[in-house]
Formats: sequence, structure tokens, C-alpha cells
Amino acid sequence: MVQKKIKMKKKRRLIAVILLIVTVADVLFAISSLQKQPGINEKNIFLSVGNHTGFNVGTDAIYFGTMLPETSAKRFLIITNDVNTSLRIRFSYSGNVTQFVSSVDEIVLNAMSNETVEITASVPPGTKFGDYSGKLAILSEAIR
Repeated sequence: MVQKKIKMKKKRRLIAVILLIVTVADVLFAISSLQKQPGINEKNIFLSVGNHTGFNVGTDAIYFGTMLPETSAKRFLIITNDVNTSLRIRFSYSGNVTQFVSSVDEIVLNAMSNETVEITASVPPGTKFGDYSGKLAILSEAIR
């Protein structure tokens, strides 16, 4: 019984470490990949639905890994405005992943500021197992 508790604690610690790595990777990805000038940025989004949970800590896209039906996951992007004017930032999604992902539609960033945007993926019950993908378009424009 004691060994089972020790194994469960080790598993929980491992899962916590993996989640921390995924979150840090997402933040670093967001900081390093957004342009410094107004325009359009696109980020690929990947999500799989299966009978197990899996992680992807890659930073070249927004990865939700493998999710079970009736679960949700969150990723966080830090959007930075390092120009001397306020920016309106709009978010839109495309592809078959759109049935699962959501976030705010728009934010306004004051000059020289940043904001964290939460992207949530929710897999409803009965979702067919498979791979889903799409893009997040981030449109930034100066507010005059």
C-alpha cells in the first residue's frame, strides 16, 4: 500500500512537471514569435482526441496534445506591444480545430505593455478520435 502511494506521488509530480514545462514553453513561444510591428501573424494549432492523454511541448505551434473526450486544456499566450502606440489585437481561428478552441475575440494593448491571452480547448463527449488542426490568426492594428 505504501509503495502504491509513493508511485502515485511520483506520477503526480511527473504530470505537474510536464504541465509546467508545457506552460513555460507556450509563454516563451508567444514572446519570441510575435512580430514587433502591426500586421498579421498565424500560428498553427494541433489537437488530437484519443483514449489516453498525451503531451507535446513543442514551441513551433500551439499544441494541446492528445485529449480525452469530456476534458479541457488551456494554453497561454503573452501578447507584447513594444511600439509607442496602442494596438487593437484580434484573434480568429480556422480549420477543423475551431469546434474545440476558444478565447477572447479582441484585446486592446496600450503602448509598451503586454497581456496574457488564455486559449481553451474543450472536447465534448462523443467526439470522434482523430487529429484536428487549424490556425490562429492574430491581427494587430494601430489605434489612431
